[in-house]
Amino acid sequence: MEDDSMLKFFLDMSVPLRVMELKQRGGPAKDDFERVHSYLPLLGEEGNFLWMRSEKKGTTAKVANAVADAIAVLSFSPGGVTLFGRHWESRV
Repeated sequence: MEDDSMLKFFLDMSVPLRVMELKQRGGPAKDDFERVHSYLPLLGEEGNFLWMRSEKKGTTAKVANAVADAIAVLSFSPGGVTLFGRHWESRV
């Protein structure tokens, strides 16, 4: 199994669910993009926990959920987003 196979599995399951939620609301709004932007410090400081589990309970899940949310929102951008060997592109 690849080192990132669990991450890819998680994203394959969670990103489409978040995209569906965004589509039900008519697509991402300004506050969605602002929320995703607010993840930058978290991902910069603790993004390594996507590949190794944090000893602090909940940190790994928080980072993984932030990445999934960011991908879902960014998938509505022209051309979508490619990350971890996957491509997501969404339309309202």
